[in-house]
Amino acid sequence: MKSVSSKRLYQYWQDLRGDRPAPERRDIEPAAIKSLLSDVFILEHVSGTEFSYRLAGSSLCAAYCRELKGRSFRQYWNEEDLEALDTMMLAIREDAAAAVVGYHAINQRGQRAPFEMLLLPLRYGGKDYPRVLGIA
Repeated sequence: MKSVSSKRLYQYWQDLRGDRPAPERRDIEPAAIKSLLSDVFILEHVSGTEFSYRLAGSSLCAAYCRELKGRSFRQYWNEEDLEALDTMMLAIREDAAAAVVGYHAINQRGQRAPFEMLLLPLRYGGKDYPRVLGIA
């Protein structure tokens, strides 16, 4: 991890999970990560390889020039990256794996911006890990 924000969110997640594979969604206390919230998001597993944004911070929405809540996570990735993305999301959901991804986002004007994304599993509703806490 290169990003200070990613490192801070990871440490918070580590502290919450203790000796468990991942913390519960209800363990997340927004006030504890107040300085990170504009860049934080939560994804929810919809079905198969599909995840959607459950919530997304204001800076992230501004970077995409739209509200992300309810939108597909996969729709913002290039076709050639989807197989790797699906494999990674499956490992997060089924194995409670954490992931760090470096990528370039491209806006509608073709401008590129580098990002680092951290994806952390969350247990929810007695199911394994259908939610993902992330920061970009």
